[in-house]
Amino acid sequence: MLSDRLMTVASMIPKGKKVVDIGTDHAYLPIFLTKHGLVEKVIATEIVPGPFKKAMENIQREGLEQSIELRLGFGFEPISPKDADVAVIAGMGAETIIHIMESSKEICRTLDLLILQPMKGNDKLRKNLFLTGYKIVDERVAQEEKKFYEVIAAVKGNQGNIDEIDLVVGPVLRKKKIAGRY
Repeated sequence: MLSDRLMTVASMIPKGKKVVDIGTDHAYLPIFLTKHGLVEKVIATEIVPGPFKKAMENIQREGLEQSIELRLGFGFEPISPKDADVAVIAGMGAETIIHIMESSKEICRTLDLLILQPMKGNDKLRKNLFLTGYKIVDERVAQEEKKFYEVIAAVKGNQGNIDEIDLVVGPVLRKKKIAGRY
């Protein structure tokens, strides 16, 4: 069972796509996507040996080692262009997400969609997306206990005119009537 945060991430991934989960941790998202037949293919990457081992154990326990490809390495380094249509980078701070994207600009530009879920620094991430040629097309909020998490979907494109509220609240979230909840 996925957490509400990861379930929100999963709900934003278009069905039938090739997905890469950057920094998969325990591979819960790739396992869920695969078991429910939501993706054509999924690659999971992890740089830390402990979580990599745990991800491998979880994948093997579910009998999905033929369906989920687990790769050891930082960010997009173990990924080739056209390996994926959609990238998920979730559960990290905005600065780490930005660093991962900046270190692999050429691969990021081949993707149709980025699903980003920062643990903090949402405004910094939005600003970086706007400055580097991305447009936010969807934003959702997940709540776990008393904590709220924003999930951002971005594509290549120009956001147009943005202001400080767009950075803090988000250009999509500000149009939704949920801001009062959090």
